[in-house]
Amino acid sequence: GWLLGGQLLRETDKGRHTPWRFYFKRWMRTLPPYYVMLALLYLGQTGGMETASPGDFLLHFVFVQQYANDNHYFVSWSLCVEEHFYLIFPLLFMFAIARMSRTKAVMTCALLCLLILLVRIGYAALYGPLNIVYYWSHTRIDSILFGCCLALHNNPLLDRDAWRPKLPAAILAIAVLLFCLVYRDPVFRQTLRYSL
Repeated sequence: GWLLGGQLLRETDKGRHTPWRFYFKRWMRTLPPYYVMLALLYLGQTGGMETASPGDFLLHFVFVQQYANDNHYFVSWSLCVEEHFYLIFPLLFMFAIARMSRTKAVMTCALLCLLILLVRIGYAALYGPLNIVYYWSHTRIDSILFGCCLALHNNPLLDRDAWRPKLPAAILAIAVLLFCLVYRDPVFRQTLRYSL
């Protein structure tokens, strides 16, 4: 998210941002190796694909297998989350975020992160099973969006006066991270933990 946000900012500042160019470069970098790996897993029936049907293969091929309730072949769920993000965010950036002030852009991204957190909390409170939240794009995409917030605000590569953390902030961040690794409550782990 931080790399993508910075790249989109630099291209916009130079007047060169078009999502189509980004999509072509991104997909040429990820899709060929992904489809080769997927074909090898499917043809070799390995890597969790031992009982995969052609329908399962198709779900992986179009990056939606994590939404199939009866499909437990999540070999590429994180790549699916990334691809869904990369499909949406450059368009959102081009049509809205790039036209805003940096402060408003960061606030918009932060509000989207909060909305996704509320979706996770709502799902945990009303439905289940909790572990499925781990795989869905609409409940995990804020993990990448946080990086975009960092790219848009106080980016040390783009902003001369960017904030740099001092020792107390670093210690607090490490303490929060350690707490998140140690605290084992399942609801916390599938909701707030991702955001923290």
